[in-house]
Amino acid sequence: MQELTFTAQGSSLVVTLTPNVLAHFEANAQRGGRSEAGGQLFGTFPAPNIMKVEKATGPVSAYRRFWNRIILNQRADQREINAEFEKGLHYLGDWHTHPATIPTPSPMDYQTFQSRFQKSTHELHAMLMVIVGTNPFPGGLWVGLQNNSISTKLVLPYS
Repeated sequence: MQELTFTAQGSSLVVTLTPNVLAHFEANAQRGGRSEAGGQLFGTFPAPNIMKVEKATGPVSAYRRFWNRIILNQRADQREINAEFEKGLHYLGDWHTHPATIPTPSPMDYQTFQSRFQKSTHELHAMLMVIVGTNPFPGGLWVGLQNNSISTKLVLPYS
């Protein structure tokens, strides 16, 4: 699997998903009646306008998983953030699955993610949210950004 690169409309920000991240998403896609999966995204900033997602984690056993939602565990997530930071990786955002071929955020996704951005201690201008559907990538991915003033903004494949 090759990496995928996205850009935000009207912005110079570039987001790259590495092959191992895409493989993790594929392995956890919500097919065959599986419960929703999700976790955190970690990576680096090779340049000021580049966000490179190098690791996707989860789901962890502390999460409560259902067919149509996942309840994250704040303590488990913070332990993971601390451990990955010690390895040189920054927390960039979250990912989760939907049982849809082409996923889109639900109203609860927007609300949860904006709250997560506001309550997190970080220096990011925006956090990443990825929703994994059942179609092949990139069509089976929804990639977006969230900050305090803008609801999650769709990012389009970079060309």
